[in-house]
Amino acid sequence: MERIKLTQPSKAYNTLKMSFWFWIILSVPGHGLADARPTTYESTLLRVVETMQNGHLDPARILVESLLAEYPHSRTAKLLYADILAAQGGRLPLGERTSHTRERAALDDLQTQLQVRWRYQSGQSQPNENLLPSRLLLPGRDTHYLIYVDLPESRLYVYRHQKGRLIHLHNYYVTIGKNGIGKQLEGDRKTPVGVYRITSFIPDAELPPRYGPGALPIDYPNSIDRMTQRTGYGIWLHGTEPGYVNRGPYASDGCVSLSNQEFEHLREITNNATDIPVILDHAPVWLSQKHLQKRRANAITAVQQWHSSWLKTDKAGLAKVYRAMSATSLEEALRNPSQDRPLSPLTADWNYPTIPDIELMGYPHSMETFLARLTFKNAAGSRLIIDQYWQHDERKNWQVVAERRHTQ
Repeated sequence: MERIKLTQPSKAYNTLKMSFWFWIILSVPGHGLADARPTTYESTLLRVVETMQNGHLDPARILVESLLAEYPHSRTAKLLYADILAAQGGRLPLGERTSHTRERAALDDLQTQLQVRWRYQSGQSQPNENLLPSRLLLPGRDTHYLIYVDLPESRLYVYRHQKGRLIHLHNYYVTIGKNGIGKQLEGDRKTPVGVYRITSFIPDAELPPRYGPGALPIDYPNSIDRMTQRTGYGIWLHGTEPGYVNRGPYASDGCVSLSNQEFEHLREITNNATDIPVILDHAPVWLSQKHLQKRRANAITAVQQWHSSWLKTDKAGLAKVYRAMSATSLEEALRNPSQDRPLSPLTADWNYPTIPDIELMGYPHSMETFLARLTFKNAAGSRLIIDQYWQHDERKNWQVVAERRHTQ
């Protein structure tokens, strides 16, 4: 990119300084961007806004022209370019001249997108590099990647699990549901909250153009969704329709959408893997390793106590664990195991003194909840996978509120 020499603010700056775009910067404490990052679509876009805010319109114009050369579908960049030219020509910026409802809504959408991006890049919503999401308690032995979505900040984080450590690989701006967070009903255009897994990859050749280069479906609705009577289907991570780089933060029908370039980058850095845990979080909390270890130890203790009772067919112990579940009695549940009831006692094939593999994820919920994914292997090489949803009762005792098993 051409090196830009900053000059003194021009007279046109006075025309622009009350612009529609300036609300983005003035509404976020701190104003300036954080330390320089590798040039990307997002960082260049925000550098244009900052350069405009500083009154350097010619350098801002050069920056936005280079951005449009690489991303000709960027509507945000085009509007910034139009405002720069309008200011230099002595006219009001587009945002100040627009009163038509549909045009105003489109501009507001772009404005909100820029504000969300600015908040992250300026460090206002960016987590400390030494902190991790509180939901990432314990990745499983065979879990190589995790995806965490901070829904309020429209940000998707990718982590790699390596030798017991979580390594942050990348993060992306994303679009979520038109009507926000907390899917309950089919067609409500909301993005669900919970812990899910990617089930497959659907290539672009099998999809309408609106999904970009492909889609990664997740397993919504899960057991806890069904238990709480949430309906709907077809929640995916996917690309963006032709004619856009990104949409506004709230523009999908409930899916999580990335730019096409970033969707392909996501698949590249995760080695095109599926069965990746995806946490969609409505109330992010970032913790140090020390605080995460305390939460992890608490969850492991609950699971180990359950396992001990299960091995011994300790019906009194199991009754305490499963008291919250909707079986008429523990005896009935043990005789008739189903996907959402307690399992029958371990058979000889799965009778391990310790659980071979445990994955623990804090579950986004109004009450303290975690998901335990337990994996057993038998001599024939088959795997029994048990998903348990644990929740605190009124006395702060852990109980299983939903359970599902399957073999592979």
